[in-house]
Amino acid sequence: MGFFKSLFSSNNSETDEQTLEQEAAEKKRITFETLCDNGLRAMNIKEFRLATDYLSKAIELEPDNEKAQSYLAEAYMNCNEMEKALPLLQRIATTHPDNVRLQLSIAQAAVQLGDWDTALQASQNAESLEPHNPSAYFLKGLAMHGMEDEEGAIKAFTKAIELEPAYNAAYIMRSRSLAASEMFDEAEKDIDTVIEKGEADDNVYIQKGKLREGKNDYEGAANAYSKAIDENPFNQDAYLKKAKAEESAGNDNAALETLNEALKTVPDFHEALRMRAELRKKLGDEEGASQDIAKADEIKPHNAEEKKELFTEMQNRVKNEMQNANPLGL
Repeated sequence: MGFFKSLFSSNNSETDEQTLEQEAAEKKRITFETLCDNGLRAMNIKEFRLATDYLSKAIELEPDNEKAQSYLAEAYMNCNEMEKALPLLQRIATTHPDNVRLQLSIAQAAVQLGDWDTALQASQNAESLEPHNPSAYFLKGLAMHGMEDEEGAIKAFTKAIELEPAYNAAYIMRSRSLAASEMFDEAEKDIDTVIEKGEADDNVYIQKGKLREGKNDYEGAANAYSKAIDENPFNQDAYLKKAKAEESAGNDNAALETLNEALKTVPDFHEALRMRAELRKKLGDEEGASQDIAKADEIKPHNAEEKKELFTEMQNRVKNEMQNANPLGL
């Protein structure tokens, strides 16, 4: 009797253990799917930071799940956390080497990180997979521009424009590469193309102003910077450049008025305070200059490191170009 009791007891124990394992596995599956679903809902309402929280927890449960990895990479990209997105994208690419959108997303993330070698390789991969995709050439051009290979960048941007004549971002970036190659007339033609279509933003007018300055047309430059301010009254760089152009044109009073306008819009505008102090001193207003310097010193030290203007604009350009696409397309 004791033998049979022991035998049946052992079988029951094994069955109970299997049942518990099955229940635990089912609970883990449900939790994983719930976290993924919540992450997707958060992404759909553009709560990308919340989405990364859900999806990170999902991947803790299933580290090799490509679906969760792809959603998390997309969420990181929308949070502009490219340093977290790029390794995920590269990991997925090892099993999906022929996915064009994935290669474009790797290139996009790498461009924004300034990882030009990775960006160039991924964009060339995309080009090989889909030779008629203009975004592949655009991102290739950005990588080459970052490497200061302006000749290669111009060729890549030109190819993107040939494939998609309405590709404004390619015109703008080709203009930058042309200007860097001192081909100012051609550079201005590209900017004028975008302006004539009525699709210019503040950064386009800033580029126009720089090109006018390159030809010593300071009045034309100031006019372009004014249009940049009209497009975006909070573009601080536009105020500074307009004031400098007006001063270079010998119109110190206009420059002073521009800086006054800038400081009405952005009262704690450190660079404008510094510039206005110099201009006031030049015009003989020592007291006003001292007041501006004192206020500027309260805001931040004079030698504080500034943002790298071109790289920041390039990041924004890539983000605007790609943000409406499904980055992975898996």
